[in-house]
Amino acid sequence: MLEITKTNLSDHPFDDNRFIPYGAWSGLAWYQIAVKDEQGNLMPETDQFRAWGPIARLEKGPLIGKMVFNTVNPGQSVVDRGDVSRLYDMVVPGKYTIVVRSFDTEGKSLVHSNVITITVIP
Repeated sequence: MLEITKTNLSDHPFDDNRFIPYGAWSGLAWYQIAVKDEQGNLMPETDQFRAWGPIARLEKGPLIGKMVFNTVNPGQSVVDRGDVSRLYDMVVPGKYTIVVRSFDTEGKSLVHSNVITITVIP
């Protein structure tokens, strides 16, 4: 399970309003996620994620989920969770790195996470 914590480091509140589709990946729907193996190769999407296709990417089709309206005050954090292994193929034992990006609507830029390293063991 990947947990993403966003903390408001500014001196004013910001809105974190979004639609969250149902599913194990749903907490990750608003993020761009890059998973790489030890050689730096991007990992392919899982068959399950590809099957979700447009719904997973919020492009079209009937969406089932909930709308969340949230104001994040200075110093407060918002936590999202999702099973990244249901999105990307990480079945081969070894080390993987994960970088998460999200669009900052106020700053009009992409915000990058720290690089997360995980080890998959047999």
